Amino acid sequence: MSLLVNVFKRGPDDEMLFIKVEQHKELAGFENWRETLYGSPQSVLLGLRLLPELNRHDLYCSSPTDLDCLLTECNTLLAHLDRYPQDSESITYRVQNIIDAVILARESEAEVVIW
Repeated sequence: MSLLVNVFKRGPDDEMLFIKVEQHKELAGFENWRETLYGSPQSVLLGLRLLPELNRHDLYCSSPTDLDCLLTECNTLLAHLDRYPQDSESITYRVQNIIDAVILARESEAEVVIW
C-alpha cells in the first residue's frame, strides 16, 4: 500500500471533490512511512507536529495555518534527510509531492489530505 496526498474541495453535502493532479504526483510514501519516516522519533525530535499524526490516523489540513505548518514541516524534513534510513531521493520525491499539493491547495482555496 502507498500513502497518497490529494487536494480537494468540500461539496455542498460535505463530500470531497478532488482536484486532479498529474499521475504519480499523489504519491506520499509507503504505508510503513507512517511510522518509519513521518511518525518516527527523528521527526518528533525535529519538532514536527502534523506529519507525526500520520502514525495514528490520516492527516487532513484545511486551514491556512495547517497548510503553512505542513509546508514548514516538509521543508524541515527535507533539510534533515541525513537523519532517516530511507533513500534521500525517494523521500525528496514524495515530500515534494506534499509540498506541491499544499501550493495547489493554497491557490485553489482547497484542502489537503494524506491517507
